[in-house]
Formats: sequence, C-alpha cells, structure tokens
Amino acid sequence: MINRIEIKNFKVIKELILEDIPLISIIGGKNNTGKSTLLEGIFLFYDRANPDLFMRQHQWRGLNALEISSYGMWAPFFYNLDLEQEIKLSFTVNEQEEKVVIKYNPSISQEIYSNFSQRIESRKAFFPLSTTPQGEAVELIYYINNHEIGRSHFILDGTDQRIKFNKKVIKPVKVIYLSGRRNPIEDAMMFGKLDMEGKVSEIVDDLRIIEPRVKSLSAIPFGNTSAIYADIGIGKKLPVSLMGEGTAKLLSMILSIASTKDGIVLIDELENGIHYSIYEDLWRLLIKLAQKYNCQLFITTHSYEILKYLKFDREVQNDNIVKYYRLSKEEDQIVSKHYDQNTLQVALENDWEIR
Repeated sequence: MINRIEIKNFKVIKELILEDIPLISIIGGKNNTGKSTLLEGIFLFYDRANPDLFMRQHQWRGLNALEISSYGMWAPFFYNLDLEQEIKLSFTVNEQEEKVVIKYNPSISQEIYSNFSQRIESRKAFFPLSTTPQGEAVELIYYINNHEIGRSHFILDGTDQRIKFNKKVIKPVKVIYLSGRRNPIEDAMMFGKLDMEGKVSEIVDDLRIIEPRVKSLSAIPFGNTSAIYADIGIGKKLPVSLMGEGTAKLLSMILSIASTKDGIVLIDELENGIHYSIYEDLWRLLIKLAQKYNCQLFITTHSYEILKYLKFDREVQNDNIVKYYRLSKEEDQIVSKHYDQNTLQVALENDWEIR
C-alpha cells in the first residue's frame, strides 16, 4: 500500500506531494493540472522492467508516430521538456521509501552500450524523422531507503532502441492503468484466469448494476485471441464490446480489480461512458471490490456530479478509506488540497466548488 507520493520534474509536475494516502484516492482538478500525469508516474514507477516503458505512455496519449530522438522519445517526460533536470518519483510503501531517479545521459559509456541485455526493434507505428548519435540514453536508478538496488538504461542508436537492466530493479507489484483506450484482449485474458478461479458468477452479479439482463459471461476463442461474450436472454451471445461503452468499461474495471489482489489499479476519468443513474451503485461496487481484494485505487474525475453520488456506508465511515485530492496550478507549481471523508461530505452537502 502506497502511503506517500512525491514527484519532481515529471511532465507537467514540477513538484507534488500526496500524504496519508488511503485505499481509494480520488483525484480532481482543472485541465492540465497533472491528474493523468500522477497516474502515469505511478505506473511508470512499477513498470520498470518493461522495454516499452516509454513508448507505452506515448501511445496512451495518442502519439503513434513521433521523432526517434532524445527530444521526441524522452523530453516529454521531463518538466518543461528540460532533459537537464532529473525526474524523481518517491513512494513510501509500508514505512519504506522506494525511489527512482531518471537522468538523461548524452554519452553513455561504451561498456554499458555494448553489453545491453535486450534489443527492441523500432515499432512500425513510430516513424523516424531523424536519427541520434550512438550511445544516447536515459538512466533509471532505483533506491530503497536511499540504498541503490539497481539501474536500467534505455539507449537510442539511430532508429533502434536498446535496453539494459539489472534484474534487481524488478518489483513484484501488479499495476493496471485504465484509460479511455480499452484492450478487449487483455480483458479476455483476465477473465479466463478468473474463470478458472470460479469467480464468473461474482463478475456477472457486479456487472448487473449497469446491465441487469446479463445471465452469464464466457470467453470465446478466435484463432490466437479471444473475446468476452454475454448471454442477455436474446437467444445468442453478444460481444460485450457491442453492449455500449459503459458496460464494457465497467467490466474492465471489475476484471482489473479482481485480477490485482494486493496491487494497484489506476482509473482515468471514471465518469466517461457511465450514465449518472448508476453512479451511487458504481461507487459502492468500487469500494467493495477495493476492500475485498486489498487493491489500492487511484481515480481521476472531472465530474462534480459523480462526486455527489459518493455515499459512505457505516463500515466505510469507520475505516476512512476514501480521500479526495484536488490539484490546482499556482503560477508554475501544481499543489494539492486534500479532503478526508468527513470534509468531503460537508463540501458536497453544501455544494462547495471542489473540482
């Protein structure tokens, strides 16, 4: 469980600190105040052994073609595109500080460069507009309680990307990021594993808050992939992807949390595709699932209306498991104001502007 987050020089965030983080954190604020960036920083911290660590985040932002250079690939991760500033992501987890420092190195040593452990070919979707000098890299240095535990290097060589990493940096914490771009194939894989654990009936019950007609769910294979189909009582099973954005999105959330016991799920813009009539049931379901699977949730929203439907049952009130963080920009600094459950309820009951 993450208890504290400190982020420096990451994308639009010059410095941001969140403290006393509970099981469920709701993140609000105006556009370009770092809500999605906060989720991306959390994901990047735990995605450390993935050779697509940087490219994946570009694709989340819709960048399917970019300049294969330090400026195109890495500068967007640094505050004000300034590669001279170090990125620092620091997390306190169960009273232990874990940190990664990300540095740009324009002339990586020949020893590191020649002894890389894995080569990643340029993706066809990334069209090179220029090339880079041999040996240009970003270096990720990982610490626990200020003791270095390992490093990884992402190296650009012309239009190829290479990675060398020390396996000590691998962190066995599962994190799932849910943005507007769902991945039905990943959903089907999670569903299959949960099906083997006998959890399909629970998933169906939870999905009925948005689609009461669902009788059963099943994964139907097609060649090397599969898709989730639903029986809604019309004589034939229907792909969940054709049952509306809200139904498919809710299923993704249910599958992600149920598949991430003792892990973290990041949900960007919760309200998108969801009708207001199920907001109260949706909050109740998310709280139930987070507690059941001990899964920490970080949720962003622009919607005041969805906050208004956040109700706290007695057991939730006693545990104080939800907190709302409002991010705002003051000059060039993003700051956070937090509301615990009691303060949030008072604010909502009195129609205070907290978005």
